[in-house]
Amino acid sequence: SRVLYRDPFVYLFLNSHSALPVTVGAYNQSPASGPALLKLEPASGSIVYATHLFPLGGGSAFKVGVPDDSGNWYISAGLPITWPFATPVTANAFKSHITGPCEAYIIKVNNTGTGLLFASYFGGSGDDSFGRCAGIGSDSVIVLGLSLSQDFPITPGAYDSTPGFEFTLTRFKLPNDPY
Repeated sequence: SRVLYRDPFVYLFLNSHSALPVTVGAYNQSPASGPALLKLEPASGSIVYATHLFPLGGGSAFKVGVPDDSGNWYISAGLPITWPFATPVTANAFKSHITGPCEAYIIKVNNTGTGLLFASYFGGSGDDSFGRCAGIGSDSVIVLGLSLSQDFPITPGAYDSTPGFEFTLTRFKLPNDPY
């Protein structure tokens, strides 16, 4: 779980909470034992939004980042090929499925908690995982990760282009972002 304060709101990320009451129009209104997001306005004592992310367990695999300038959330993970739960991908995903023993995964939830703006797997054919992430501006996110893949996607001019056991720093710029 994580609590963030960005004036005037408090944001909560819960790793697992099946009894969370969701708000009208929430992205996922089904009771879930997986991760959930809440946006609170302390001055009025109101819940701006509350939503489950996925109808699944295993919420502790997910790491939440700092919301970007527009209040959109980024959440990352490393999901094993044996991951028994459905995780969504969007039409603009880099990869739509797990191809290695463990795959990096990232999602972007809109600032109203009503939908996914981006969801994708990322990595090569080996073990890849994303850890902490942070939104930059309103269209980019930087993610710290670890890769054991010999074919992990590396951009030209990268600081270290040697594949293998490497810490990764990946920046996603999301051109299809409507926000």
